[in-house]
Amino acid sequence: MLDNLLESLGTSLESVGAMLSMEGGYFWVLLGLVLVILESFGAALALASLGVGAILTGLVAFCGLLNLYGLLVVFAVVSLILFAVSRPLANKLTASNGSTETNVRGLIGRTALVVRDVAGPHRPGYVKVDGDEWRAVSVGDVALGTGATVYITDVQGATLSVDTKPLEQEDTK
Repeated sequence: MLDNLLESLGTSLESVGAMLSMEGGYFWVLLGLVLVILESFGAALALASLGVGAILTGLVAFCGLLNLYGLLVVFAVVSLILFAVSRPLANKLTASNGSTETNVRGLIGRTALVVRDVAGPHRPGYVKVDGDEWRAVSVGDVALGTGATVYITDVQGATLSVDTKPLEQEDTK
């Protein structure tokens, strides 16, 4: 059936097979495009390196100067060079510098609004952060009235320690 369809288009199954053979450039270009598209699902740039290597190998195959083994060498060398060059970029894109705090530790250093008086370290009140109310105690013997803006300096369980000065100023005392 496929043979009949191809004959009606003026080509044969053998010529399609020759176009898609590993020595034909179409195979390499098609492989490269598939690999580059698959790279969009990740950010390591490994598949993109292989994809660009395959596309460049396809361009060499169109010239007809190399046999299959020569094309495999071109593919390997170009892909390895691209991989080595792209690794530093991929590491920058995917690396975490470790400074991003998450969960309750991510609250430290942020500002909060006092919604119920915080009378000191042993008389907690409540502050609001991002629409959520948290139990809070003040650092030192400072009383904080409703409406005051405070800085979160620590988290102990579900209780925030707050101060009127940001952490950076507190560290320079």
